[in-house]
Amino acid sequence: MKKWCIGFVTFVALMTLGACGNKEKEASEDKVITVATQLETSAEMVKIASEVAAKDGWEIKNVAVTDNVAYNDMVQNGEADANFAQHKPFMEQYNEEKNADLVAVQPMYDVKIGFYSKDYQTIDAIH
Repeated sequence: MKKWCIGFVTFVALMTLGACGNKEKEASEDKVITVATQLETSAEMVKIASEVAAKDGWEIKNVAVTDNVAYNDMVQNGEADANFAQHKPFMEQYNEEKNADLVAVQPMYDVKIGFYSKDYQTIDAIH
C-alpha cells in the first residue's frame, strides 16, 4: 500500500506540473513541484514522494495550510502546482463559488477509519 501511495503521489505531482507549469518556461527547466496539503498524513505522503522524485531530478515542496479553502486558493492563484487534500465534489463546489477552474487529476487514496465510543457498543445503539 505504501509503495502505491508513493507512486501515486509522484505521478499526480508530475502530471500536475505538466498541466499547470509556468507557460514562459519549458517544463524540462522547471523541476520543482509545489503541493499544498492540510493534513499531516498527506504531508507525509508528499515527503515520501519527494524522496522518490528526487532520484529523477525533481524537487517536490510541501506547503502546509490550515483550512479547507487555502489549498484550492493556492492552486487557483498559481502559488502551488497541486493540492493533495480533497474529493471531487468539494473541488466542484469551490469552482462554482469562486468562479475557478480547478480540475481533478486522479482520485486519491482510500482512507480506512474506525469509530470508537465509551458509551455505545453497536451502531444500532446510536439511533
